[in-house]
Amino acid sequence: MSQTVIAFDNTAYPQKQLQKLIGEARASHAFGADLDFDAPCWEWAGVNGRRVSSAAKVVRLYFTVNIEGDGRRSPKGMEGRQPLSEPFGSMIKAFIRKSEEEKSKSFSTYHELLRAGRYLHDALAPVGFNPCLATVEHFDAAISAARQREAASSAYMVGTKLEELAHRMAKAHVSLAHLDWGNPVPRPDGYGGRMTLAARTARDDRLPSEEALDALARIANLVTEDADVLRMRAVELLVCGGWRINELLTMPFDCEVEETVEQDGQAVLRYGLRYDGEKGFDWSIKWIPTPMIDIARRAVADLKRVTAAPRQVARFMAKHPGRAALPEPYRLGDPERLLTAAEIGRLLGFPGIAGNTARTWLATHRVPRADPTRARVRQGDVEAVFVARCARPGPTRPGRKALPLHDHLFLLFENTLHATRGTNPFVVDVLTDGQLSDFLTPRFEKQTVFERFGFAAADGGAHSVNTHQFRHWLNTLAQAGGMSQMEIARWSGRKIVAQNAAYDHLSGMELAAKARELLEAGRVTGPINDVFAGLPPVERIRFKETLLATAHTTDVGMCINDWTMAPCAFHGACADCRDHLVVKGSADQRERAQELLEEHLTLVAHAELAVADEEYGAANHLEHNRRMVAQLEKIVAVHDDAGVPDGTLVHLNPSGPSRFEPAGG
Repeated sequence: MSQTVIAFDNTAYPQKQLQKLIGEARASHAFGADLDFDAPCWEWAGVNGRRVSSAAKVVRLYFTVNIEGDGRRSPKGMEGRQPLSEPFGSMIKAFIRKSEEEKSKSFSTYHELLRAGRYLHDALAPVGFNPCLATVEHFDAAISAARQREAASSAYMVGTKLEELAHRMAKAHVSLAHLDWGNPVPRPDGYGGRMTLAARTARDDRLPSEEALDALARIANLVTEDADVLRMRAVELLVCGGWRINELLTMPFDCEVEETVEQDGQAVLRYGLRYDGEKGFDWSIKWIPTPMIDIARRAVADLKRVTAAPRQVARFMAKHPGRAALPEPYRLGDPERLLTAAEIGRLLGFPGIAGNTARTWLATHRVPRADPTRARVRQGDVEAVFVARCARPGPTRPGRKALPLHDHLFLLFENTLHATRGTNPFVVDVLTDGQLSDFLTPRFEKQTVFERFGFAAADGGAHSVNTHQFRHWLNTLAQAGGMSQMEIARWSGRKIVAQNAAYDHLSGMELAAKARELLEAGRVTGPINDVFAGLPPVERIRFKETLLATAHTTDVGMCINDWTMAPCAFHGACADCRDHLVVKGSADQRERAQELLEEHLTLVAHAELAVADEEYGAANHLEHNRRMVAQLEKIVAVHDDAGVPDGTLVHLNPSGPSRFEPAGG
């Protein structure tokens, strides 16, 4: 196989480093040893060795330039596409393959990196698309083009990936210039804030509506057809456990776990389900909340019942490799036996003129004729078609052993869910996320389960739910219930506690209600709690409802200033604010506080030099930064204090006067 020839200029060292990077990527086995590194499109069979539950059978990465036009609709295949110029194209391929070698990631991550790379590629045109000659000005040009072409949220995403590219290029020493470049695109409203209209809209979009949840609860007891029961019980398990969709649909048949534990001196039965975790998690057990155990038990029992027939076929095929589970008298018969079209039609259960319909089926699947003069085919060739069409689940990620098909919980026969095609009882599939999405979300002319059972929204519109909304909903309930961040991360299958934040969709008023509940329960410390505890019981309700009317999260905690009454006088200095609470145990907020502490320590050092030089205003600047350092040190200390339970709201004494300090304090 010929390799792409890469021409370099005289920047010797970065050229050498780029050649080394590309050479290591060529030798890598990430995405498979047979990957054609130089191909402008990398392609994999999505089911074989990747996501078992994915509806997409093929995954593609196009190493091509931006398509003219709106940049959103791209042609299928390479027609109309132009490959990325060298050596830039090989560098992007190398980064992606090396990244997969380090840790397997979702393909959307690589699509996003490629999307940003296309803008940088175009910006490098004046230097011959040579990354060795890249400067921060090229990155500035790339993000400028993205901001003109993309929506605000997309431009922000492109900027984050361009920043990642700059970091990777600097780390690999493939550029002559020092690439210290950061994303200049501000995070759009609604991306992280809670108080804006965009934030409320984004929050609502990530949670299922109460109407839809109520409708699903009623439909759960109305379904009778196996195809509906299969998908409805999958939905119920999502409600019980909030799995990622691939974690659910790859769940093993032998998933149920029961154990007796002692709780408050009594023996309590725990019920959980085993699953293969994603995003760094291994095989785990998710313990089902007690009120949901009966629902989960029924769901698993019904799933095992409705998948019994395809599982039996899958077991037969595992026991007899290469053979299909045909009925008698054909089962395990002589593969050389000749079958007529009429026999094939009867095998497949075709109505009407079986022979004619079977001939169409044989031609569609390219089954060779054993007798050129007559429509007869070998039994072995027919069985080979059935065997080839069965799902072949691969490992969920490199290093994992693939689960045999018959050991999967969510099995069904081919075409079981198809509106017009007959079910093929010899081909076994795994339920896909696309099939579950069609069950819940309106698409084309397909009716959702809501429509088929006559459930519409109050405004007459159609209900629409996606499978990931249940995970967001359950995480938000856990946040509202005061569950610790570590417990939420462990229960949700996350290695990084900071990832909880993306699933917390409490509104400002809901956050305030949560803070009031914690205050009532004695899980708030500091001046605000001292005042609350010192008030007569009759005055406590008005106190907490007045001073904790609304809230929103900040980088380092929770702000309880009511912005509807007055603007914030401490905006940008949250750590030293009188209306700020520390959320003990929030890993991302502790990390941010530590970063700010280091920054302000540096500012203090500079301010001290400025004071020594008697610069105008330096003393005030030094005083401010010293106050910030003192408060940030307190915040970090709270997070590091093992004596303070996670989830506690800690109100620190600010340096200035506080409205929460007791009178005369």
